[in-house]
Amino acid sequence: MSDTPYTFVQVNEFTPADGHWTSIGQIADWSYNSNEKSFLLTAANNSVSVKIYILGPAAFQVRFNPLSSDYSTNYSYAVVNRNLGETKVQYQKTEFNGHPTLEVVLDKITLRIGLDPYGIAVYRGFQVINQDTYGYNLVYKPGTEYTACLKSVIPGAGYYGFGEKAGVDLDKNGSTMTFFNYDNFQYSRGSNQQPKKITDPYPVIPPDTEPGPLNVSEPLYNSMPVLVEWNPTPPKTEYFAGSPYACLVFLDNPGQAYYNIQNQDYSQNMDGRYYFGALYGEMSYYFMAGDDVTEALKQYITLTGSFSKSNDTPGPAMPPMYALGFQQGCYGYYDRGRLLAAAYGYRANQFPIDGLHIDVDFQDNYRTFTASNLKFPNVSQMFKELHENGFKCSTNITGIITTNPTDDTGQVRPYEDLESGYSQDVFVRNEFAPPLSSLELQALAAIECTKDAKENPEKAEKCIANNPPLAERYAKYVEEHAGLDKVEALQKFAINVQYFVANENYGCNLGFNPYPSPNPPDNPDPCKGGTPLGTIGHYPDIGKESTKEWWGQQYKYLIESGLDMIWQDMTCPAVVRSVNGYAHYDTLPLNIMMTYLDGKKQPNATFHNAFAINLVEATYKGLTKVKEQLPEGHYNKDKRNFIVTRGGYAGVHRYAANWTGDSGSSWDFLKINIPEVLNWGMSGQPFSGCDIGGFGNGDAPGGKVLRAGVIQGGEPSPELLTRWMTMGAFLPWYRNHYDGYTKAFQEPYNYVQAYPDKGLGYKVLDACRKYVRIRYQLLQLFYDGLYEWTQTGLPLCRALFLNDPHDANLYGPHKARLNDQFFVGHDLLVAPIVEKAPEDKNYLADREVYLPEGSDWYIYTNNAEPLGPPSKGGRGYQWREVDLDVVPLYVRAGAIIPMRELEEWVGQLKENPITYTIYPGPDSDYVCYQDDGITTNAELKGEYRITKVAHKAISNDEQEVTIVRDYDSAYTPSANFYFVSFLGRYVPSSVTANGDHLSEIQGSDDNKNAKALAASSVNAYYYNYSLQTTFVKLFDETSSMTLRVSF
Repeated sequence: MSDTPYTFVQVNEFTPADGHWTSIGQIADWSYNSNEKSFLLTAANNSVSVKIYILGPAAFQVRFNPLSSDYSTNYSYAVVNRNLGETKVQYQKTEFNGHPTLEVVLDKITLRIGLDPYGIAVYRGFQVINQDTYGYNLVYKPGTEYTACLKSVIPGAGYYGFGEKAGVDLDKNGSTMTFFNYDNFQYSRGSNQQPKKITDPYPVIPPDTEPGPLNVSEPLYNSMPVLVEWNPTPPKTEYFAGSPYACLVFLDNPGQAYYNIQNQDYSQNMDGRYYFGALYGEMSYYFMAGDDVTEALKQYITLTGSFSKSNDTPGPAMPPMYALGFQQGCYGYYDRGRLLAAAYGYRANQFPIDGLHIDVDFQDNYRTFTASNLKFPNVSQMFKELHENGFKCSTNITGIITTNPTDDTGQVRPYEDLESGYSQDVFVRNEFAPPLSSLELQALAAIECTKDAKENPEKAEKCIANNPPLAERYAKYVEEHAGLDKVEALQKFAINVQYFVANENYGCNLGFNPYPSPNPPDNPDPCKGGTPLGTIGHYPDIGKESTKEWWGQQYKYLIESGLDMIWQDMTCPAVVRSVNGYAHYDTLPLNIMMTYLDGKKQPNATFHNAFAINLVEATYKGLTKVKEQLPEGHYNKDKRNFIVTRGGYAGVHRYAANWTGDSGSSWDFLKINIPEVLNWGMSGQPFSGCDIGGFGNGDAPGGKVLRAGVIQGGEPSPELLTRWMTMGAFLPWYRNHYDGYTKAFQEPYNYVQAYPDKGLGYKVLDACRKYVRIRYQLLQLFYDGLYEWTQTGLPLCRALFLNDPHDANLYGPHKARLNDQFFVGHDLLVAPIVEKAPEDKNYLADREVYLPEGSDWYIYTNNAEPLGPPSKGGRGYQWREVDLDVVPLYVRAGAIIPMRELEEWVGQLKENPITYTIYPGPDSDYVCYQDDGITTNAELKGEYRITKVAHKAISNDEQEVTIVRDYDSAYTPSANFYFVSFLGRYVPSSVTANGDHLSEIQGSDDNKNAKALAASSVNAYYYNYSLQTTFVKLFDETSSMTLRVSF
């Protein structure tokens, strides 16, 4: 361990680009280990070494530790599989451009490793696709653990990924970023000023920048140091000349890390260069190359895994389908009545919704893993009532275990989770990196003073009294635990003081919540005229395997009561000043000792970002075990897990979806939502979204509490809420979530009464409901997209160039559309309104929509009107005066889009057949994944179906569609039939299914014909004249179907 101070370091204070760090220089010796396919290179001047592992035909890992040459262990929280494919490995020492070089030839790439000086260049044939900067590349700062790697920027390249990052640009070229899980409320908590007193927060951004959603340099809640370089137009001269390529670089370091892509924040030497690095631990990075981003992502998802599953199970692990439905959350659904009012408000308005999310109001005085009998009596019955009405519920589980001795009635009552945690020694102890801290001294003194407390309690108290800091804490403990006798108080205090006491701040109650909060914490930001909300307590040392096991078992009560899913919050972990520390960076002390992967303790700073993934992994595995222990017939028996988490590290996608933290109600937050989600998708997380409408107040002032349960104002404007809801309908995670302590409401139906003028409130409700309904009819498309990710690494929501990589307009005149358009799957293009309309336009907004080159495009009509004429790709189209109830949507010509009947929640209909919707255009195919959507039978028993649907033109007037079960096990869809529809066609003259002619349902009324087709007991079809669409019904009785339609 070095003498490095354990602190946060701003982006402009991490300075490898200034040329003053130490580089490796000349390599004196190298060797090859054929068993592990690795090269060990040792430097001549300073005896440091580099180890390079070959992982596949286009992939390798580089490890460098300036403080150690021991590479016998290869720890990672993110990596699950380093076998990225078989490849030959041919190597030789040679001369290249006059320099000694180790040349390593793999099946798809060649590494030329400079030996004097050290450096790596990656070739694809004769083309350089990645290279270290010459001479000064893999560097370290003596006297610290700081390491960095500098590489060349190849002209034409764009830089994507980086997980959760702010800013409106998808391409992060020109940005400097740090990775440090941080409780950044409304992306504005981070100071840019030095503290004036010790209790002030410390700065996390440079003084010449401002906090907020547009600042890409800010640390946020989640850290995924994944760079995706996509170069569609490499230079045509010199070493870089060649075809398009993609590279993925993953810096696997869970401490504070950095990427700088040509940003001159402290150095004028960054033109043509980028670097990545970290403060602690070894430099370990993975490199993967491909002809396009898809090939790189496929390797990355092999490296880090897809959705978590048991080993060697026969089927894919998938999230429950209800998780793709609409969700509503609120910090302020403080009792059963308010929660049910929201639930039935949606049902009364026929507004589809699946999820209800109850914040920490649900708990018994912030006792994690509990439910309040005062506010939510008979919680099992409440969940049962909600289940019967289609709702699935989560509650907020933070990492803290409160030490508050009182329940929400004010009575001192034992808290089983705390007591079991003490008995199993699961909490973070008051142990710190040297020098010895005052908290450690107090812990040692408490043990010494109380060792004979049972025999001589007066002596113990006198000993404590001689230690003023300890005496002050003991007096407070006795006051809070008045029901304990002297001996018990001494013994329990001695245990309590061994563990670090943190403080979670949940804001203020200014009279909105009528329920008491007994024994509230002394929060650093006092509530003026109100009650501080939050709790003090211990965090688990979640790196310990025994602690993970303990944590997982604490979910037993909630799962037995019928809770469906987990909302994992405050995962930084997020704390404020407490009796044990100042929390300068709103998290646990960076020098506190916690358990690492090797089972040994090291300072929190060295792997700070891993706390979240450890916590979520423990939750996921605990839920699995708890459900396995349920009796047969229990509501949650054999149900899939679902977790949505605020924080994480690379690999968290195996266990949970992510949301973007505490956004604010502002147009800037709306605008950054698309690039955030798309870049998260290119960093391995396919399932993410934001708090629709904003959690905090953002640009709007907080509402005024009129009386208990009633707030006036604070909600987002009707325009902002509507644009956000209608955009969010096409993102993976779709939850409207807000702070009900500062906002009157955010549910769309509540706008009706609040905004009656000119029917504005009804317009909000109708527009939001319209697009939620469209989402529900398209849920199969979303589900199939998540399945495709498990196979290919392609995210559900995609940047335009993932589907159309060779469209030059996306990197030139229409590059801005990368920031505000996206695909769902391969063929549905979404271009939402993300700018506020001019004040005089009555919410009517303009925008340009770019349609990728190489395809024709149809405006999506959702079968509400006939398909219009196609629009040519390769150009932009101006949409003028777009009303609140319109999102520009296009479908690629020739696409196959699966649709289902409208439900108000997933599983409402006993039968909900798929309609494969065929758009006119080129031949294409589609993969449809089906299972029961809720149980683990697909994963554990192989009960699922994969259907490949393809269409092709036999002639100008004849179309053929094949529907083939590519995998078919014991799973049987609820409907024993499906539909195929042909849009924008004339009346067919003949329809055959596997050679049999189908009867046509004829009549003058399209609606009656549709009902007759639905009721038909045999294969049949009808032509809808108003929609100009042929609908064919086919019974699901054969594994292979060929449908031919002549027009």
